[in-house]
Amino acid sequence: MPTMPRLSGLDLVAIRSFLAVVEAGGISAAARRLGLAKSVISERITGLEKSLGVTLFNRGQNLALTERGGRLAEGMKDVIENLDVVVHDATRDRAEFGGRIRITTSAGLGVRYLGSIITAFLAEHPNVEAEITYDDRFVDIAGENYDLALRIGYLQNSDLVGRRLCSIRRLLCASPLYIEKFGVPRSVEDLRNHRGVGYTLLQSSAQWQFRTEDGKAVRSKPPRLVFLANNGEAIRDALLAGLGISNLPSFFVADDIRAGRVAMLDLGFEIAPVELWTLHSRRREPRPLAVALTSWLASRLSNPPFWENGLRRLSATIAPPRSELPDTSLRALSAAKRARVRRRSTDRATK
Repeated sequence: MPTMPRLSGLDLVAIRSFLAVVEAGGISAAARRLGLAKSVISERITGLEKSLGVTLFNRGQNLALTERGGRLAEGMKDVIENLDVVVHDATRDRAEFGGRIRITTSAGLGVRYLGSIITAFLAEHPNVEAEITYDDRFVDIAGENYDLALRIGYLQNSDLVGRRLCSIRRLLCASPLYIEKFGVPRSVEDLRNHRGVGYTLLQSSAQWQFRTEDGKAVRSKPPRLVFLANNGEAIRDALLAGLGISNLPSFFVADDIRAGRVAMLDLGFEIAPVELWTLHSRRREPRPLAVALTSWLASRLSNPPFWENGLRRLSATIAPPRSELPDTSLRALSAAKRARVRRRSTDRATK
């Protein structure tokens, strides 16, 4: 019977690199994210396989996890995340941080969720001061002297290095007002016959990219975009007003879904998610204060993030038929109908 490798003999750096390859979908992409050479990542993976005595990847034209590699990735992901939390909790009382940290973060997620997590960190460390800029524009982190950037998207800038905190779902949604007036798409192909609201910061085709469970792209054409804005809150307002279907990140609409103000539409495929990153310039070493805040954020967030709790069950329910809308959505739809009836009655009375 083969001897099991001891946990103490495992290289945590190699395990983190292994998880980065799994998340990025390849060694080259993982190397770019981590700011390392491909050869370094390859050596770490090879060393990990030798220490475990198993093959983690099938190395063909496309890198693919073996069955054992998949089991390791699934189990180690939680282990590493829990380890980060334990290490932070064990050392926070001894860490005496001081000084000011300059942070830039996206406006929507920053105001809704990240701001409260950062202020909790400041409460734990009274000698720390923070200057936070909430802005969706692309920022020159080094040029504008930011210590840390919290950004949603994918790491493409080679001048930046960072840590992926979590993956954020983008949810296909419509309000009861829209559903009543225009109906719902019955398939991905049917989207082209509908109206949509979206970002000016992204190409329309990229915003509406669906994928299968194994990550393969699904051909589709976006709806006719009748409202575009460079701000997620403005797009949410257009969604609630019934102007069109949206695919906003989950943090914009999670509360609306639970309250029945919008309904998720399940067309059988997921929209490609976005990622939340903490980033800093590779031109200089990150300050210990920035590293500590990054660990704090990782310990407070989860993957999937906490605001998506309770949404997975709903996404499996096909929302289109009126009879299957949540009760709260039906009440919102009925209230909208009553309001229009009152307006028509008022108009007739004044004529």
